Amino acid sequence: MSIGAFLWGMRLILLIGFMGAVGMIFSFAPYFDAKSLEVNYFVIGLFYLFLFLFLMGMFSLFLFKLKGSSGKDDEIKTNVRVSFRQGFFLSVMVLILLLLQSFRVLVWWDGLLVVGAVLMAESYCLVR
Repeated sequence: MSIGAFLWGMRLILLIGFMGAVGMIFSFAPYFDAKSLEVNYFVIGLFYLFLFLFLMGMFSLFLFKLKGSSGKDDEIKTNVRVSFRQGFFLSVMVLILLLLQSFRVLVWWDGLLVVGAVLMAESYCLVR
């Protein structure tokens, strides 16, 4: 995969995720009926999916720009892989924290456990 294809793919994922999340916010209610307060899990799941795509695209592009795109071709390909992996891990971490907060069970030590789990996964990928 070329660098240009990666960047355009991430931009497309970012755009789809942003438009999907904003569309879910303004078009669908998270409840079937406002009086019964019965939750529509399909709508909430789609919102989290679009939010995941948006965050993954945003983090991947940001981390790739932060690492820089100058250097040898092998270094750039390594930066692309690392940026994508770290963007994936960061977006998973944010979604887990948001899910814990939506269930009202997020406390500071739960957040630290999630951050620690993501750091351990990234450390494993770096060593491997």
